[in-house]
Amino acid sequence: MAKRMESKGARLLAILLALIMIGSVLTYAAKRGQTSPQREVEFNFPDGFNGIISHIPAGADQVVYVNLENSNPELSEILKKIVTNNMDSMFFSHLRLSQGVERFMVSSYSGTFPEILYLIDVNRTKVFYTHDSEDVYNGYKIKSNNGISLVDQTSPFLLGTTPIVAKTLDVISGKERSLASEVGNFTERMPPGDYNLILMFKGDAVRQLVRGNASNFFDFYLAAYRINASNPSYYEKVVLMNFIKSGGFVSSNKTAYYSYENFKDGLSIAIMGDTNLTKLMQLEPEMRIIEIQQVEPGNAGNNSTK
Repeated sequence: MAKRMESKGARLLAILLALIMIGSVLTYAAKRGQTSPQREVEFNFPDGFNGIISHIPAGADQVVYVNLENSNPELSEILKKIVTNNMDSMFFSHLRLSQGVERFMVSSYSGTFPEILYLIDVNRTKVFYTHDSEDVYNGYKIKSNNGISLVDQTSPFLLGTTPIVAKTLDVISGKERSLASEVGNFTERMPPGDYNLILMFKGDAVRQLVRGNASNFFDFYLAAYRINASNPSYYEKVVLMNFIKSGGFVSSNKTAYYSYENFKDGLSIAIMGDTNLTKLMQLEPEMRIIEIQQVEPGNAGNNSTK
C-alpha cells in the first residue's frame, strides 16, 4: 500500500553553517573608485550561475555561488561572510588581489583525492600569486605552489587543486563534460536572471546534510537567493529538489509569497518571498512524500496509511 508521509517544514537545517570551511585571509578593502592594473584575459566565462557551470568540470557535489552586485547592506553582509568562510587559507595564503571580490564560486569534488575549484571575479584586475613552478596547458599558463594552481588568463580567474584546474581548461576547450551536463536540466528551469547566492548539493552531499530518512527521497537540492527586482523590499528564495521517490511540494503560508510547481520528471521548484531575510533563509518549502511499500501476503489488514 501507499505510505504517505507529510513533512511539514522538512528543513535542511544549518545549511549555511555547513558551508563554513575555514577563515579567510582576504578582505574587501578595494574601492570601485580606485584604479587597479588590468590583466590580459583569454577567456571570459558566460554571465550568471548557469553560464559558469557550463564551463567547469562535471562531478561537483557541492557548489557555493555568490554575486555581490545589486545587494543591499543586510544581504551584502551575509554574502561577504559566506565568501570569507569558504576561503581556505591553504589556497589563499600565496594570493594577493588588487581589487575586491565581485563574484565568487567554490565547487568541491569528492572522491579518493578530493578536489576544490574556485572561480573569483575581480573585474579583470591583476592578481599576484607566489608560485614555485609554471607550465603551459591548452594555451594557458598554470602557476603552481605545493599542489595548488592558479590560472589568471580567465575571468573569473581559476584557483584550486592542480588536477581540477587543468580539467577546467579541458572543459573550456571542449575536451571534457561540464557540470551543466549533469544538472543543467534542473537549473535551466529556475526563474531567469542572476542570483546573489546559490547553494547547490547533489548525490552524497545531500545525504550528508539531511538527517533521517528524508535524505532517501531526493538527490539534488538547490537554494537561490536574490532581491526581488520588481519589489526591492522583498527577498526571493528559489528552491529546487529532485525527488527520487514519489513526492513534491505543497501549499504553504509561512512566507508572504509562495508558489510552486512539481514536474513529472521528479523536479520540484518553489518560489518564496518575504521582507524578513533571516526568516526566509531558515524556512524550506512544504513537501509531501508518498512511499510505496510491499505488503506481505496475509498482512494486508495490518497496514495503514499515514
